[in-house]
Amino acid sequence: MIREAYKYYAGISPLGRIMCINSTTLTEMISNCNNFIDRETFMLNDVDFNVIACNGGMKATKLNPDKALVRFQILEMIVRMS
Repeated sequence: MIREAYKYYAGISPLGRIMCINSTTLTEMISNCNNFIDRETFMLNDVDFNVIACNGGMKATKLNPDKALVRFQILEMIVRMS
């Protein structure tokens, strides 16, 4: 299910020819998970902090955009959020 959700949302807003998810699309994806955001332990602005944490030390290349997450970074973000 995670792979299919990634393929769908990465196809909605690709960055050129790179299949990736930017922070606004990721916020939309997480907000559709009703039981995930409980406004006590996890809030929507925590998604932005996790995007910065997953993408912070990486050097931006043409295959790894600066403001978006690719497949392995999405998995890292899921681990961070859990």
